[in-house]
Amino acid sequence: MGAAMCAPSGRQDANGGGTAAIGRQRAYGLAADERETLPVLPAVHSDIVNRLARGPSTGTWLSAAEDRTVVLYDAARHEQLEVWAGHAKGVNAVAPLHAPHGDADALAAVSASRDCTLKLWRRGVREAAATLEGHTLTVSAVCAPSVELVVSAGRDASVRSWDVRSGRQVGVARIARNLATFLAPCGPAEPALVVQGSEDLSVRLWDVRAMAVGSTIERTLQYFALCGAVSADGLYVLVGCNGFSGAGCELRLYDRRRSGALAVVRPHEHAVTACDFLPRAQTGGLVGASASKDGTVAVLDFLRAGVAGGEGEGGGGGLVHRLQLGSVSGQLTALVAVDGVQPPRPRHAATACAPAEPAGGALAAVMVGTPRGSVHTLALDPPTGSLRELCYTAPLPPLDDDDDPGAASPALPA
Repeated sequence: MGAAMCAPSGRQDANGGGTAAIGRQRAYGLAADERETLPVLPAVHSDIVNRLARGPSTGTWLSAAEDRTVVLYDAARHEQLEVWAGHAKGVNAVAPLHAPHGDADALAAVSASRDCTLKLWRRGVREAAATLEGHTLTVSAVCAPSVELVVSAGRDASVRSWDVRSGRQVGVARIARNLATFLAPCGPAEPALVVQGSEDLSVRLWDVRAMAVGSTIERTLQYFALCGAVSADGLYVLVGCNGFSGAGCELRLYDRRRSGALAVVRPHEHAVTACDFLPRAQTGGLVGASASKDGTVAVLDFLRAGVAGGEGEGGGGGLVHRLQLGSVSGQLTALVAVDGVQPPRPRHAATACAPAEPAGGALAAVMVGTPRGSVHTLALDPPTGSLRELCYTAPLPPLDDDDDPGAASPALPA
C-alpha cells in the first residue's frame, strides 16, 4: 500500500497513488469568553518546555525545560508532585523509569541535558540519585526501554546504553553525522528495540543489547524527523518532520512489518515539534496527535482513514482535527498523550482552580508545552476526534542566573 497524503486543505497529494486519504479537516479557536474562563493552574516552568513524556504511573506526566528543571505532575489532581533540579544547563529530554511492582524507593525518571550528562531521579528526593557521564556534547534524547536499561543519544553522534542499577555505561555505538533528535522504545514486549530519529534524514531501529542498527525504517527523508513515537503494540511508528512554510511539515506513519510510509499527512504549516499516539482504550483505534511551531495541535485517526491494518482498514474517510489554542500565541514545543486525566475543579468563578479529586470518568488528553513554560491540557472527544482545552499552567517569571531552578512555584491568588 502506498502512502496516503493529506495537506491542511484536505486535498490528496498527487503522489498518493490511489490509497485511502485522510479526509476532512476542521480548525477552530476559542472564543474570547472561553479564553477568559479557562482554569489557570500554578506555574511549572519559567522557560521553554523542551519535552513532555508520560510519567511512571497512570495519569502523570513529566516535563523537561530550559530552566534546568524536571517536573513530575499529577494530571488527575492537577498538582505538581516533584520538582527536580541539578542540571547545569537546559534539560532537553526526560523519560519515565518504571519500577518493579511494589518498590516504593525505585527511581522515577531519567533526564538528558545540554550539560552533556544524564541524571536519575527518585520520588521524594530533590537531588539526583545518580549522574551518568560519557557524552561529549549535548544529550538530545533519552528513553528507558526496560527497568534495567537507559538509552541516550546526542550531538556527539553516539548512542549509549546505561545500567540503571549501577549507573555505568554498558554500550556505545557511533555513526558519522547521526545527530539524534528522538528516541522511542518499542514497548515491554520488545525491550531491546528502540527507534531513533536523526538529522542525517534517517529513522533507525536499534537493537540496544547488541548496540547495533537492526534496520532502517526511513533513510531518505527530505526534512529530518524532529520527533517520533511508537504505538503501544510496538508495530507502528509516527514521526514529525522539520519543514517550514508548509513544505515538509509532515507526519509520517510507518508499519515496522512493511517498507515505506503507510501515510504522509501535512496538517501543519510549520515544523512538527512533537507527536504521540493516544491510548487505544479511549480512542478505540490508531490515533495520533501532533504539535507544531505554527501553534496548532492536530489529531489523526489512521484506522478510520484506512491506512493502517486491523479492523477499520479501508474504512471511509478519516478525520484530521486541527485546533488553534486560544490561550497560546506562538509556537508549541512539546506534546504527550496521557490517560487518567480529570477536569480541574473550579475554586471560584474566576480563573484559579483547586486540585481535582479523581472521581471516575477519566479523560484521554494531550498536554502541550510552550516557549513561555506553560503546559496546556486538551481533552479528546473520541467519537468525533475533536479537542477542547481544559486548563493550563501559568508561566513562571524568567530566572536570573543566581536563582534556584528548583524553588517552589508561587501560588495563584485565591
